[in-house]
Parts: sequence; C-alpha cells; structure tokens
Amino acid sequence: MPYSQKMDTESRGSSFFKGFAAIAGTVVASVALRGELLLIVAHILKLLGHVPKVNDENLPIQSKDVANASILNNQSSEIEQKGMFNNFGYYWMISVGISLVSYFTMSGYYQWAYYIRQKDCPEKWKCQPDRWLSAYNEKHAVVMGTINMFIGGTQSSILVCYIMNGRETALYYTLGQHGWLWEIVSVPLLFLTMDMFLFYSHKTLHHPLPYKYIHKWHHRYHSPTAFSALAMHPIEMIMHSTALESPAFLIPTHAGTFIFCLLYVYYYGIISHSGIMIESIWPWQPHSIFHDDHHKYFHCNFGFNTKLFDWLHGTIRRTDRLYTEDTFGGQGKIPVENSKEDKKSE
Repeated sequence: MPYSQKMDTESRGSSFFKGFAAIAGTVVASVALRGELLLIVAHILKLLGHVPKVNDENLPIQSKDVANASILNNQSSEIEQKGMFNNFGYYWMISVGISLVSYFTMSGYYQWAYYIRQKDCPEKWKCQPDRWLSAYNEKHAVVMGTINMFIGGTQSSILVCYIMNGRETALYYTLGQHGWLWEIVSVPLLFLTMDMFLFYSHKTLHHPLPYKYIHKWHHRYHSPTAFSALAMHPIEMIMHSTALESPAFLIPTHAGTFIFCLLYVYYYGIISHSGIMIESIWPWQPHSIFHDDHHKYFHCNFGFNTKLFDWLHGTIRRTDRLYTEDTFGGQGKIPVENSKEDKKSE
C-alpha cells in the first residue's frame, strides 16, 4: 500500500474513533448532568439480577415454591424495615458529584473546542455566527446550571432510593415478559411518549404568564451553548425531569428500553443546545439548528426529538412569518407588507 494511501486510511480511522469517543462521552455526560446516571446504574443492577432468586435445579418444584415464597416474605420484611429513603444521603452525594464533574467537563470541552479554539471562524460551525452570549450571561448560565445539578441530583436520588429499596415501577427486567411484539412496539411508544410529555410541558411554558416568570430565565440565552443547556428556572428543571421519568410508572416497558430512550433524549438535548451546527443521522431527529432557531425566534419549534407535535400544532417556524418574544402562540404573525398585498389581491 502506498505511504500516502496508508496515511489517509489511518487518518480516517483516527477521525472515526475520535468522533465515536466524542459521542460516547457526550452520551454519558449528558445523562450524568441531570443525575440520571445513578438511576441507570440502579436499573442495570436489577437487570443483572441484583434481587436473589432460587434457581437450584436439584430442588423439587414444591421446595422451590416454598423457598421462593420464603425469600419474597423476607424481602418484603426487609423493604418495610428499610423504608423508601434508606441510604438517600449516599446516593445523593454520588449523584450530585457525578453531575457536577460531568457538567464542567463536557460543557468545558465544547466551550474550549469551539467557542475558544474556533472563535475566529464561527461561520464554519456556529448556528448563529453573528450572535454571542455576553460575558454576564455566560457566567449566569454556569451559576444556574450548577444550581440545577443539585436539584436534578436530588430528584434522581429519590427515584434511585425508591428502586434500590425494593419499590416497584411499571418497568420489567425479563425480555419477552409481555410478548415479543410488545417489546418491538414499546420502543417507539415510549420514545414518542417522552417526546410528547416534553413538547407539551415546554409549550405550556410558552404561555405569557409561565413564560414571564419561569421560562424566560432559559431564553435569556438567545444563542445557546452547552453551559446553558440546563441553565433554567428550578421549576422548569423539575418539570423536564418529571416528564422524562414519569413514563417509567405509566407504561410497562423493559428497563433496557427505558435506559436507551433516556440516553437518546439526553444526548440530543445537549447537542440541540450546543449552538454548533450538527446534522442528525436519523430521519426523525431534527438537526441542532431546529432548537437553536427556537432560542432565536422564541415561540416556535417546541419539539426536541421529532417535529411531529410541532407539525400537528402548526408551530414549525415559517420563513414568511415574523417571530418576536411578544408574539405568543407558536405560529408567528404575518408581516404587514404581506397582509397588505393579500388584501389588494382580494
């Protein structure tokens, strides 16, 4: 193989592994940001059989039943003694600690790789190359993001305690428990349910009153960065986390499916707020510019992982409409020139 061709092959291989490492790092960090990494670990422990079972094949069937019943009774007794918040402080420290380290590591990387190293050529990578956050808003984003790490870590720790102390959710841990057809159907069902919950909770915050007192905190970052992804009002942080965690109590789904959907949603949540032009490889997932336009034009493009609900409500941004921070409803308004021309044609 010629030397130049060999070098080209090695360069492509190196780029692939760097890209893969960046994606993997972003996935892990984005989940850790809200304190959900510990929650995922809790589900993995249950998937791996953290709860003891009787599997001795030498025992007669009746003996197995008696042994299993005995174990279940003992476990029920242990659960009652433990209480739902047993070891909460331990889980809380781990969850918040992981969240803070991940937040500053991942957001700091994007800040350094793009906003510092490539600041002189924003037209090559930035969604809004002519707009930058002020120094004050950059600091504000870091402060609010840090506060929300504690809030997200606390909320996640409560759910981890609930699971690790034996409480049940709608999730199950044996593949095919509800039939293989359901295993296939439940993936898009859970995904769309999460997207629907996020869409309507987000759209609700764009009504005048909640926008003024809650969501406007997040929209001060008109040109978002990775640091501003979780810089929002604490009430909004709780709303978004609840929207993503509540399906675990509502839809019978395999824990692996739930973990996969969480990873997906959190990964694209960071990408959408990065301010960097990144095209999605999936046909249903909007490119990063879709949510960046939401910050630029305020009341449109409310969806995160599909355009489905924006399409149903007519809230996808239109180039023939005007959007301002005071134009609520998600459909913009017709420019004065256009409305006059329409009247003339009539």
